[in-house]
Amino acid sequence: MGCIERLLFPTIDVWCRGLREIPHYREKVEEEINKVIYASLEKKKKIVEEIIIESQKMVNKLKKAGEEKAEEVVTGEQQVKKDDAKVEEKVAEKQQKVEEDQKAEEAMLPNAEVKTQSESSEMLDKSDYKTDEQCKKFMETCKACTEKDNNLRSRDTEFTKTEKIFKDK
Repeated sequence: MGCIERLLFPTIDVWCRGLREIPHYREKVEEEINKVIYASLEKKKKIVEEIIIESQKMVNKLKKAGEEKAEEVVTGEQQVKKDDAKVEEKVAEKQQKVEEDQKAEEAMLPNAEVKTQSESSEMLDKSDYKTDEQCKKFMETCKACTEKDNNLRSRDTEFTKTEKIFKDK
């Protein structure tokens, strides 16, 4: 052992002599050891608290992002429902117009030849084709909403995994 080590770390002889000759020597040594240990623990405690605060901030950010995405999906679904209702109203109006037009033509031309059933069905087929096209557009919008919903679910799963990792640590 070098000179410095002898000063810092008492040998067995010094320890035993200190126990015999100096009152409360053992308590003083233990007290100093405990101070060093507790100081180290306090530093580690502060570091752990900082990590916890940072992880809580990250969790809150992820929650806010998830809530915003969920709100976007909800507003998209509401818009689709509104658009579906509008389409249904337009279809009902068109059917009513077609029926009114047929009645008006029949009333105006009593002696003239009335449209055959096949001609009126052709008109309905044309209006059905238009409504089908509109439905396809809305279904594409629904697909986009469903994809967003699936993305949110996968992010929620990742968030839950991350949260579990932090809880386990």
